Amino acid sequence: MFGEIKGRIRNQLEKKFMAAWEFTPARSRLITKFDTAIGLLRTKKNEFVRGIAHHTHYAGVNDQQIIVTQPYSITAAEILEDLTFLDDSCPEVIDASEWGFHYPHEAKLFILKFPAGYRKAMERHEKELCRIENEKHCWKTERETDPQQEADNAYAWAEADD
Repeated sequence: MFGEIKGRIRNQLEKKFMAAWEFTPARSRLITKFDTAIGLLRTKKNEFVRGIAHHTHYAGVNDQQIIVTQPYSITAAEILEDLTFLDDSCPEVIDASEWGFHYPHEAKLFILKFPAGYRKAMERHEKELCRIENEKHCWKTERETDPQQEADNAYAWAEADD
């Protein structure tokens, strides 16, 4: 019985939250794709994105992708840093901690409003990170030398001088 009451209260609060922010439920197909993409996303520092915890997806005006997240020990600035791409594409990050319900006063509540075209920007970002990593690898490989190869080369040059 207590679980039912708790569930009804949660649903009522979520409806008030959605009405206040003009959100609607997100389509499940988009949620799955976006969750997967965000989960695999690497930051400019080639790390995983922080702060997407205890999150829910919504749709905003014109089907805008919205994530509401309640992370621990992370700031809005850190989330924004992680979700800003090399081309400066980024979501709007709103601190709405007054709406927090998961560990109030401990976990913040952030609303992430993703701009149109963010998924495409995400793809470009990932490709650019791969290109940069490949260049680093190639640069490193070209400059690393095998001591035995150096000795063989030196021997070959010495023979050529004879």
